[in-house]
Amino acid sequence: MERQGVVRDEKTGELYIPATQRPNGTWRKPIRVKEGYIPPDEMPVYQNRGVRFRKEQESALPPGLHLDKPSSNENKTKKPKKKKKQREEEPSKPSSNEPKKKSTEDPKPEDGSEAAVQVISDEKKLRNLKKKLKQTEELENKIKSGNLEKPDPDQIKKIERKADLLLEIEKLEKLLNSTL
Repeated sequence: MERQGVVRDEKTGELYIPATQRPNGTWRKPIRVKEGYIPPDEMPVYQNRGVRFRKEQESALPPGLHLDKPSSNENKTKKPKKKKKQREEEPSKPSSNEPKKKSTEDPKPEDGSEAAVQVISDEKKLRNLKKKLKQTEELENKIKSGNLEKPDPDQIKKIERKADLLLEIEKLEKLLNSTL
């Protein structure tokens, strides 16, 4: 069986791909091909036992019956995905694509869900500020007790910002108390 495009030389008996002309008018040399050589693009693709078994099974099936595709009856009884239900039930949660509102601004809700979102974000901000305050106080205590002899410049700045943290916490607490 000879491959397509390969010719046998009548004089020598060797196989070769004949010379061809390029689009610019120059000629390619004929290429000699060894007996039995199959180029990589013509090589059969390796198939493991599972793939071969599936192909054998498909050929053994009656025409029109496919194992991979569900029948039309199965599509009708399919249950809706739970993710869609959760999205419908929880419209008040903000998506990650929406920009975050600054918590120091007064909430101006157009409907109840935006006010709830604003309150939740303010509560989170308040928790984070209290956490920072606690870390600052722990850092102060370490310096006072002598456990930390040489604080970094960043640590010193953190302690200096303690007053700002206290003011911001106070503002947020007032804001949250007024919205509730």
